[in-house]
Amino acid sequence: MVTMTLASLLGGLAPGVLDTGTLISPGEARRLAAEHGLIPVVLGTKSEVLDVGSKARFHTQAMRIGLRVQHRTCTVQGCTVPAAWCHAHHKTPWALSRRTSLADGTLVCGPHHRKIHHPAYTTTYDPGGTTHLTRTRR
Repeated sequence: MVTMTLASLLGGLAPGVLDTGTLISPGEARRLAAEHGLIPVVLGTKSEVLDVGSKARFHTQAMRIGLRVQHRTCTVQGCTVPAAWCHAHHKTPWALSRRTSLADGTLVCGPHHRKIHHPAYTTTYDPGGTTHLTRTRR
């Protein structure tokens, strides 16, 4: 997945960014778009169904793309694992909410995902998108 501005796509000079965090030249990003098809992601619109309610347990491909656009890395404070290597995670456990949505989703790397589900840790999410893990005493 490559993220770039519309201005760069149309000939501007800002680089594209791979979901691994690697910067690529605007020319390379335009070449990739031309060769592999262009799937634009427009933030803030409702042209894509991003909330599937209780019909689906797992995040859809569209939701995963949305999360990768929103978060370049694992959302746990200080983690730099690229979004491409992260898991989509429900902030509210699915068993409690029975809902899968972009708004309730976040990205976490494998090691942090295991800690989130481990009883020795407490997880909190701040409004800015950062996930905080705290080890609790047992």
